Amino acid sequence: MISRIVLEPRGIGTAYNLAYDSFMTHDAYVNAFVAVFSRAADIVHIPHDAIEQCGNADEKLMLHSHKVFFPSVFSIEKFTRHYPDFQWTPFTEASLETVREFERAGLLEGAAPHTFEDDMAAAWRNASGRFRF
Repeated sequence: MISRIVLEPRGIGTAYNLAYDSFMTHDAYVNAFVAVFSRAADIVHIPHDAIEQCGNADEKLMLHSHKVFFPSVFSIEKFTRHYPDFQWTPFTEASLETVREFERAGLLEGAAPHTFEDDMAAAWRNASGRFRF
């Protein structure tokens, strides 16, 4: 989408929402990238209130989505009107292409080390396992 806009003169000086042609949840986005590695995602949803109790966890986790408590969808109507023949690459294909580019650049060297996020997920699993309803 970006390359189409910048490579054609009619895109100069025009503002567009950069988005995909369909809605995707955060979990679906993560799963699309994880599938490229033929693995399953271990997604843990930790309530923001619990994260806030961990001091500067927001900074360590680089959380931004908790600041928006409603789904956000951006219109691509103007873009599709100006570029009616544009075809989006299927997201799974684009994910694979992105990962291959990262591999070529040497940005995916081995498994990630144990992280703060791993500690947060383990602590939440431990705590939530003791809830009584």
